[in-house]
Amino acid sequence: MDGRTARALRTRETIVEALIALLEEGMVQPSVEDIAARAAVSERSIFGHFHDREGLFAAVGDHQTRMLRAEWGELPPPDAPLERRLEEFAAQRARIYERIAPVRRAALRMEPFSETIQLSIADLRSIKRREAWRLFGPELAGDHVRGSALAALASFSGWEALRREQELSVDEARVALRAGLERLVG
Repeated sequence: MDGRTARALRTRETIVEALIALLEEGMVQPSVEDIAARAAVSERSIFGHFHDREGLFAAVGDHQTRMLRAEWGELPPPDAPLERRLEEFAAQRARIYERIAPVRRAALRMEPFSETIQLSIADLRSIKRREAWRLFGPELAGDHVRGSALAALASFSGWEALRREQELSVDEARVALRAGLERLVG
């Protein structure tokens, strides 16, 4: 890779990281000016790297996916003891949801206006739902009502309800998630 290409990739990543930092600080819809200032680049540079906001959103989604894969961690197999599966699943969800919360909240607000965000969120929901079914399938025994309840409880929306609406700490929310899962599958 030549120096010019390497600089372009670094600038592109700097812009993505700047947008994520602004979202993590609570700025729900940062302007191009805000992003450019944080990235220390010109607004023109942003449009040179991303043809439109959908391209920038896609790059943020790719960045978040790479980060999540690194933090996701392995869950036990479906034949592991239920106690272990419950504990590790609840801990994984707590860790991931806390990590992605600011960006996810912003994405949910922008979801109705962005096909890229809609597809990204739908994909992540599907992955999480399949993971829950894989892990607790033996206990659910094909019961789609309980499986749907489990998916809802273990979703980001469920986590937000525990953390923001019920005002639980991370540890309290993790314990509540685990207890709810146990009731559904135990």
